[in-house]
Amino acid sequence: MTIAKERAIDIISHMSEDKVYYVLQLLEGIEGLTGNKSETDPVNKSSGRKLGPLAGGLVFMADDFDETPDCFKGYM
Repeated sequence: MTIAKERAIDIISHMSEDKVYYVLQLLEGIEGLTGNKSETDPVNKSSGRKLGPLAGGLVFMADDFDETPDCFKGYM
């Protein structure tokens, strides 16, 4: 292990749990930018995007979904 990794682990081990949570969020964001994902990560490998809580849940979309509602037509 490098000196930088050892120092990071030492700093994190002395932090409170709420601060460790924010450090973890920051590290996951950096990992996402660099593309270093683990194989167990639930990611769509073709696009690199994670599935959300409603994945596969959309069953129906109205035919007029893209149309402007009547109440807004006066503004257009």
